[in-house]
Amino acid sequence: MKKNLFKIVVCLLLVLSFFPAFPARVSAASEEVTVYTTYLPDGSYYVTTIGELTSPSISPLSTSKQKSGYKEIKKYNNSDQVDFYLRVTGFFTYDGKTAKATSAEYSYEIYAAGWSFSDGSASCSGNTATAYGTFKLLWLFNAQNVSVSLSCSPTGELY
Repeated sequence: MKKNLFKIVVCLLLVLSFFPAFPARVSAASEEVTVYTTYLPDGSYYVTTIGELTSPSISPLSTSKQKSGYKEIKKYNNSDQVDFYLRVTGFFTYDGKTAKATSAEYSYEIYAAGWSFSDGSASCSGNTATAYGTFKLLWLFNAQNVSVSLSCSPTGELY
């Protein structure tokens, strides 16, 4: 009886090993790097950050790998306080020769009073995921169209 049970378990494991693994989308970042800061004439500035998200990406029958990450642009006012951020989260496949963006999501947050957000969207093209949005400062009638793009190289490097 134990031999039959053992054979059934082994057969079941063999059958399941032929199904590809699907990446889990996890929101916790494993690595975060500030890429650059852009200063504006009024003393405010943007800080751009890239982070890689942890996700299992092994598929036993495929030579391509998956990677996910985000790129965020955060606006600081001239008092060094955060006004808002726009983030794109991109999901990619790569195989050493090519890379492809498979999906994109956007998120934003407003920290300072008076700002509003509209026209948010996310899209993929080739190896790049991009988020778009418009932030408006109500009392100055100041609209800022913001976009942020995250790309993946054929070797899985996010930039």
